[in-house]
Amino acid sequence: MLTANLEGILERADQVVVLDMVQRSIALGLNAAPPCEPIVDYHTPALRRQCASIVKLRQNGQVIGYAGTIEPKAALISDVCHNAYEAARHAAQRSFDRESITAEVCLVREAECLLARSIDEVCDQLKAGEHGVLLHHSNGAATLTPDKWNETPEPYDFMRQLCCKAGVACDEWPGDMHATVYRIEALPPIEVLPFDGERPRKPH
Repeated sequence: MLTANLEGILERADQVVVLDMVQRSIALGLNAAPPCEPIVDYHTPALRRQCASIVKLRQNGQVIGYAGTIEPKAALISDVCHNAYEAARHAAQRSFDRESITAEVCLVREAECLLARSIDEVCDQLKAGEHGVLLHHSNGAATLTPDKWNETPEPYDFMRQLCCKAGVACDEWPGDMHATVYRIEALPPIEVLPFDGERPRKPH
């Protein structure tokens, strides 16, 4: 069983550090500058522990950049910085006004691989409004985060949408299909500061 448990949200001081690094990583990503790798040993134990994360960039409510991991494979501070940078690179491929961008950072917790052999067996174990779900098989993978319940409140419809995203029919269940459920802890959303060159500049 894969688990990634966090005892509640980060302390405020750690949140400040994470969100500052997110700002820096986004600025670098939008400018196609090399990413800045944090020195993990310089950070608190909470930021050094392995944790997966999701970063979304929004403008006028629309997602313009996204990157995330579900399985914890790196230190929290490293994972968040990587995903913030990748979300910015994703956004930079679009043509948009680089003002009024909001960054949302979520920490993935309580990830658990389900014992399931069909979409119905997954639905029976889902907690609507709480669980995100990752489907993974040899030919693809896809996830829907917990906020998607706002758009698709019924478990079967939620899973049908996810199966389609993962490239399988909802009445199919490949022998190597794995379903992982998880919860998220959302940090306070931040406004991405205007930037000039590689560094964010403070608003006047």
